[in-house]
Parts: sequence; C-alpha cells; structure tokens
Amino acid sequence: MSDNNDPIAYGDSVLIHYEVAFAQGDVFDSSYERGEPIEVTVGSNSLLTKIEEALVGMELGGSQELLIDKMDAYGERDPEATMTMELTKFPEELEIQEGMVLPLVNDDGTKFLGAVMEVTDTEVKMDINHPLKGQDLRVKVEVTGIIKRAEAESEEAEEASDEEE
Repeated sequence: MSDNNDPIAYGDSVLIHYEVAFAQGDVFDSSYERGEPIEVTVGSNSLLTKIEEALVGMELGGSQELLIDKMDAYGERDPEATMTMELTKFPEELEIQEGMVLPLVNDDGTKFLGAVMEVTDTEVKMDINHPLKGQDLRVKVEVTGIIKRAEAESEEAEEASDEEE
C-alpha cells in the first residue's frame, strides 16, 4: 500500500468505499454496508466513466459526491428489452409474482436480472433492462487506499518470481 500522497492517476489501483443511490435518495448499493472497500484499477472500465474521471486527482482519504445523469450511467430504458420464458423453466416451488426480480443466465453463461412483468399459466414475461437503466444516480466515493501503478507492477513481478522458486 502506498504511503505517499501522490494523486490518483489512470492505471492506479485504489481501494474505495462507495454508495450508489437513486437521485431521489434511496440507496441501491453500498460497500459501507458490507464493511469492506473494493479494489479497482482506474481506467479499466470496471466503474462508470464519470466515477473513474472523478477518482483521477483524488488523494488518500478524499471523498466526492457525484450526480450522474442516466445517459452517463446506464442510458435510457429500452421498452423492447423483454423476454418470455416458459413457466416450466423455473423451479416448481418458486411462486413467481409480478415485480419479482429473478437472477437469470443466458446460453453463453452471462448472468443478468429479469423483472417479472406478467405471469400466465404457461409463461413468464420479463423486463431485462439493467435495473439502473433510466435512472439518474447519486454516487459517493471515498478513497481508503492507493496502490500506485509501479508498486502494483513490482508486487506482481515479486509474486511471480516467488512462485518460480
């Protein structure tokens, strides 16, 4: 872990706590609730671009609150993003109801969520938009650790040489 106060740059790995809420205030996700910050590499596209841009230049202990427009977050909802599945594809004991959000997996193994729109005797129609599509977001980020790019690379090289021995 770096003990210098160099500001964060693209390519740096950082530890951050975050909270994502709808613009109206309801919290959607929070690392604080889980009690552990997450490690991300700034510029790796593992976060929304606006969050990565905000991290650049921040220092250890710094925090920011961002309001991210839906178009810079997950975009507009697509009314055509629906799918219909046979009811037999779900476990019998599962009582599927409108409004439920179900974890799904497509043929190539990609996981996604489906919000139940309608249930008939034979089928389930789901909205498969990302749950945050069409939402303006309020995001708080706090930098709890900075692992500079050079340190991360030297640690990886050290670990690789230790494994070879």
